[in-house]
Amino acid sequence: MSALEISLAALRLDRAAPPLVAGEVWFTLDGVDFPAAHWSDSPLSVLGSLAEAVRHAAAGRAADVYFFDGPYYLRLAPGPGGTIRAAGVCDREGWVSGSGEGTVQAECTTTAAELTELYGQALIAVERWARDAGAPQLLDGFPRPGDRPGS
Repeated sequence: MSALEISLAALRLDRAAPPLVAGEVWFTLDGVDFPAAHWSDSPLSVLGSLAEAVRHAAAGRAADVYFFDGPYYLRLAPGPGGTIRAAGVCDREGWVSGSGEGTVQAECTTTAAELTELYGQALIAVERWARDAGAPQLLDGFPRPGDRPGS
């Protein structure tokens, strides 16, 4: 089991224009759920943010995964020996004032390969759900695991 996991649950589709997917999405970093277990948010927004952050982290650059609701983000930053530090940050003060880096609530170390695999597994799970919901086009345009930034 990886030190970093992503959970997606209770996905729901609102077929309004444009369609909206709601549900639960959260990360687990060394056993700590972030922002919290069963966090209600916009899973496709988090997944899209994760795709971009994974691509940048794999290229050795820091990047953030943003939650749509609340002052939370997951910072992915290069570490020693090709590792990547994942830190779950609550930036409640910065959310209000526009400044500050927030407080790290959970962290772990991973690798670019593990991040790519994590994203790929999440993408497959959501693609399967979208197909079953009769809306396979919801993930059109999402990057595939291993895509380079800008591709």
